[in-house]
Amino acid sequence: MKFWLKIEAFINKLLVSTSDASKSLVSKLTPNKVKDTLTQTKSKSLSLKKNTKEQIENKIKGSKAWTIGKVGQTKQVVASSKEAALTTVSNAKSYDWKSLNFQKITIIVMAVFGPLLFRIKSWYLTLKPTSVLTITITAVAFSLTGITVVQQANEIEDKTAKEVVRKPDSYSDTMDRDKLARSKYRHYKNQRISLAAVSIPVYVESRNGMQSLKIDFTFEADNRYIAKYFTIFENEYLLRDRLNRTIQPIIPTFPMKAEGKNILKAKMKSEINKLIKDLKIKGEIKEIYIHSILNG
Repeated sequence: MKFWLKIEAFINKLLVSTSDASKSLVSKLTPNKVKDTLTQTKSKSLSLKKNTKEQIENKIKGSKAWTIGKVGQTKQVVASSKEAALTTVSNAKSYDWKSLNFQKITIIVMAVFGPLLFRIKSWYLTLKPTSVLTITITAVAFSLTGITVVQQANEIEDKTAKEVVRKPDSYSDTMDRDKLARSKYRHYKNQRISLAAVSIPVYVESRNGMQSLKIDFTFEADNRYIAKYFTIFENEYLLRDRLNRTIQPIIPTFPMKAEGKNILKAKMKSEINKLIKDLKIKGEIKEIYIHSILNG
């Protein structure tokens, strides 16, 4: 064991000696100019590091001083503005507003809006007659367009809005309440529409020439727009087609009984309301009245 320790110590000494010899050899072989250059570079690096540190410290100190100065200036500006505002408010409170008259107000208004009016006048005087005419026509066109849009919007709102029954706020002793009160049935004629010969499919084993039932009926809506909508021929066709396609074939004698007629009315009401919903029309059908049922 001691033998190996001695060998290890010998090797370490040999390595140290070799390193020192190599270092000494490199130092001797290196030219003096290179040594001087390395020394100067090292000294310059140290000097640059020191100068940079000093510059950073000086800039930090300068920034702190500048910030403190700006904060002080801002405080002074705020204080002076506050003082000026308080002075203005105090002057306004102490001013005799009763002494104002029309002439003074006119002078103040002209002083404020005078330059703007003068600019508008100068601009107007520089316009050519054709430009003035064009501006006038454009303004009139926009005005008429706006009026038309407002009128159409009001008409659409009147058509789509539900009827609102408004009662008088109060009655006097000389009023006849029965005559003045607005009846909720006053528009019932406009809320109804009658259709004749609407085809309803039938189911029989032997038709013998009978293809369908022809029904005459009237339906009552909760607003006038629905009835008016289906008075148009194209829209009436949608209603007839919907009933003919969606109602299942029935036995001819089925709607002749009270129970069968009620079931048929409920089915027709349901299908018409579905059609109204599909057409995105506000409202619904309240009642259906069947007048006659004939063989088709």
